[in-house]
Amino acid sequence: MPLLEVEHLSVRYGRIQAVRDVSFSVGEGEAVVLLGRNGAGKSSLIAGLVNGVPGRSGRVLFDGEPINKLRADQLVRRGLVVVPEGRGILSELSVAENLAMATYALPKNRRADAVAEAIEAFPRLGERRKQRAGSLSGGEQQMLALARARALQPKLLVLDEPSLGLAPVIIDEVYAWLAAQHAAGLSILLVEQFAALALQLTERALVMDRGVIVAACSSAEALDDETIVRAAYMGHERVDRARTHHGSTPVRLRLGPQLVRRLHSAATGQGQDVESYLLERVRPVLESEGAAENGARSNGRRK
Repeated sequence: MPLLEVEHLSVRYGRIQAVRDVSFSVGEGEAVVLLGRNGAGKSSLIAGLVNGVPGRSGRVLFDGEPINKLRADQLVRRGLVVVPEGRGILSELSVAENLAMATYALPKNRRADAVAEAIEAFPRLGERRKQRAGSLSGGEQQMLALARARALQPKLLVLDEPSLGLAPVIIDEVYAWLAAQHAAGLSILLVEQFAALALQLTERALVMDRGVIVAACSSAEALDDETIVRAAYMGHERVDRARTHHGSTPVRLRLGPQLVRRLHSAATGQGQDVESYLLERVRPVLESEGAAENGARSNGRRK
């Protein structure tokens, strides 16, 4: 039986339909990544899972039980924990106070041990226990957000853009921690722009575009077929047009993980996803080469 089951979930903001009739599941001990360009509806889908938006329809089951009407603290007690985009820490409170606040949903006899285990997972936070959370670096704030989630002892951890705005070395630390938690049996639902690492962490990939899931496959298949990832960040129509214009064989770029991390860091620094960032810089070169090629053909015909 799946740990999380989503059936015909739709999310609406007034007249805007952000998520349309989406169904999927996450199995116990499974990690699933949700890919898609900005505005595809990924964050709205996460909000719909945890009753975070009023204009929502459909059914969500967790551990076999419907959770549509449960409050956030009730979801946490069931084992469904979300680390939202922007981290969701309490910036005016200290690191220790943030961790203590996170454990209020747990029974009193489990709170102290939960905080101790969270700090053990991120020793750097122990060194900054009394420091105001808002004064931490971006990487340390993300560690605090993950530590808060760890303290809640989740069955399913849902993360929305955990690498957003982080330096490559911190991204490595975050994903190493997630990999260790997943290896220990934690189920993960991950929304991520940084497809390369996310696909290495997870078993399945879902691609979302314009509020619907347009593709589903194994993460290994997505890693092997770049057109799946291209569809996630360009949209299927743009990929199809590119195939029609350039032929049926996609261009394959093999980039090392260090370069991919640098590209991701540069793109997020400009407020873009990696695909848009690359296209913006590569398009003038392609157009220039295309013009030169057309000119050469024209000259050849004159001869």
